[in-house]
Amino acid sequence: MGFVGIYPIPREIVLLDGSLSLEDATIVVSSFPSPSSIDSARILVEGIAERMKSTLKLRRISDIPYDECFIFIGEVSDFDEVRERISLPADKLVFHREGYFLAVYDRYAAIIGADPHGVFYGVQSLLQLIDNLGCSSIPSMIVRDWPYKPIRGFHLYLPSRDNVGFLVRFIKYFLAYYKFNTLFLEVGGGMRLDRHPEVNTGWMELCRDVKARGERPKGPQNRFQDSVHHELGGGGFLEKEEVKAIVEIARRYHIEVVPEIQSLTHSYYLVAAHREIAELPEADWPDSYCPSNPESYKLLFDIIDEYIEVLKPRMIHIGHDEWRAAGLCSRCRDKNTADLFAEDVTRIYEYLRSRGIEVAMWADHLIKGHNGVGRRRVSADLLVETPTTWQAAEKIPRDILMINWGSAKSPENDEELASYGFKQIYGNYSSLDFIDWPNRSRHDWILGGEVSSWVDVDERTFWRDGIIYNAFMSINDFWSIHYPDRIVKDHIFSRISRILKARLSGRDYPSLMDDREFFTIDIAGYANAPIRDEVEGYDLSHLYKVEVTERSPIPFRVSGSKDKAIVIVDRSIDSRISIRIDRRANSLIFIHASTKPGVKIYSHYASFRCPDLAVECIGLYEVIYEDGFREVIPIRYGENIAEWNDTLYDTLSDPILDYRVDGVSLYAYEWMNPYYDKVIRGIDMIGVEGLSDAKPMLVAITGVELQSYRRYFENGLGRRMCIGDRF
Repeated sequence: MGFVGIYPIPREIVLLDGSLSLEDATIVVSSFPSPSSIDSARILVEGIAERMKSTLKLRRISDIPYDECFIFIGEVSDFDEVRERISLPADKLVFHREGYFLAVYDRYAAIIGADPHGVFYGVQSLLQLIDNLGCSSIPSMIVRDWPYKPIRGFHLYLPSRDNVGFLVRFIKYFLAYYKFNTLFLEVGGGMRLDRHPEVNTGWMELCRDVKARGERPKGPQNRFQDSVHHELGGGGFLEKEEVKAIVEIARRYHIEVVPEIQSLTHSYYLVAAHREIAELPEADWPDSYCPSNPESYKLLFDIIDEYIEVLKPRMIHIGHDEWRAAGLCSRCRDKNTADLFAEDVTRIYEYLRSRGIEVAMWADHLIKGHNGVGRRRVSADLLVETPTTWQAAEKIPRDILMINWGSAKSPENDEELASYGFKQIYGNYSSLDFIDWPNRSRHDWILGGEVSSWVDVDERTFWRDGIIYNAFMSINDFWSIHYPDRIVKDHIFSRISRILKARLSGRDYPSLMDDREFFTIDIAGYANAPIRDEVEGYDLSHLYKVEVTERSPIPFRVSGSKDKAIVIVDRSIDSRISIRIDRRANSLIFIHASTKPGVKIYSHYASFRCPDLAVECIGLYEVIYEDGFREVIPIRYGENIAEWNDTLYDTLSDPILDYRVDGVSLYAYEWMNPYYDKVIRGIDMIGVEGLSDAKPMLVAITGVELQSYRRYFENGLGRRMCIGDRF
């Protein structure tokens, strides 16, 4: 099935003749609507207002004239009332959990959900149609849709205070928009804990220390320990009201928050201020508590209770992955490690179940082929040890939801876990490398999956590390029964990535504004390299095909001759090309690519590095204003540029041409000008020394000017004007 404006791909869709104009429509609900239907209707009103800059009315269906154009929002129980006003096929209604029926005709549309979640997802699909097929009208169609799997999750850390706004936008504009329904929120010591403020203090001291070290702490004899997850809360903590607000926003957008309260393993936050409960108290920073010490549970349960009071969860994720300090202290040394593991899980399970809360956990220590069988490896500078624990699978309650995170290429692990009677979801899921999803997921004991983020919760990292891209690719597996080729999903992603970047950033990109005007800058006089160079190893000759450049969503012009068509700078600070601009612009879009791959280290593997050092800077654009003031734009491989013969979607640039289809990949990076009132005299493209041979190739520059800004300036009211936050 091709892309028809809704993603994940719907189960059934039939295109009809005609279209519905939104400009004259009214949003309507039943005469006696449920609170959830009213809220979904309001979300639709808000969404249309953001897109069309106009607010549609919200009314009850009994209050509107029979000839009025409207969009009905309601549940299956409301069907009889709406059927009195319009002709809808009753046999097309959807009764599956979270399902919806969406019908669009010339004078009316209807979203009828099987339940409140279905109503909400129908609204999200309608908003997608507005985004992808045009704001003012929607083609007529009938859509029947419901999810393949009930759990469609995403894991992330509690953010730092500076990034709460980004998380809220991520929930609204990505997770809910693409029909994720579960947020596994790792919390640790990231919320103010009134009963144990020393835990917050210990957490901050730990994070400051490991950041200064530049590596995870080791135990005695260079024992390899768990990762710290120091990115959680930015190494600090949020107030309770801030955490509660995040959860309430998620619930409004039909996302269940499952707090992950790490226990037994990755328990630095508990032990940092309570070394007396540590399994290895002699470690600089112990990573696990002692499961034989009753004081461990007094502290853990106190903290769990505080999170329950604030978050009021239906389920709690108790962690338990990567146990590396097992059976080492005097209390535990003579005990069976599988028994220790099972007793710890069962004790926490019984505590939570006594409070009516369900339990989830990582499953690696219950699987022989993962971390269930003990291993010991000693090298000159490291001791790596894990205990044998797989027998614990026979001793713990069967209604714990297992998160099976080590099985992308190991189908046998699924069966092993299922043989004990557990239901499971795939953890750390990525559709990019998971083997045979359609067949492996067909079992009723596979409830879905979750995509994980193990990095700072911020816009730059989520894009650069491919987290957003991977989540986009993976959600189609969880929801849909149609599996298009990767190149098809890449094409869909490229269509939406620019507007998605704008929404997640909270800023208005000039290239997406209604009053934008594009202009191209002639760089022919500055071109110093041919369109094809065997020595440098690139070939951009496909750019001379009109049908290729016309596929780009950004207009650009290839200047010059084939012998001198593009601008390249060498990897030397002495290499500089000056390009004349001489005009104002709200933004400049650099159309470029690199000759070769540069160096890029994903944040999960470079968590202690400055983000700027994880990606190689292969050049600079220096914007020079009429008054001599300068703005420097680093050209960072894997962040705002990538190579010409590959297509990377995990960047802050937009891939506007795809090598697999167009014979060349180009990336459009939009730089927003903070000083519109100043004329841009020119741009210097500057080389820098670096780790690789990758060189930046500038193919074109496209400028964007907003008519409203230009008129304002031409009327003599000019002053410093910046692109401000809107969302």
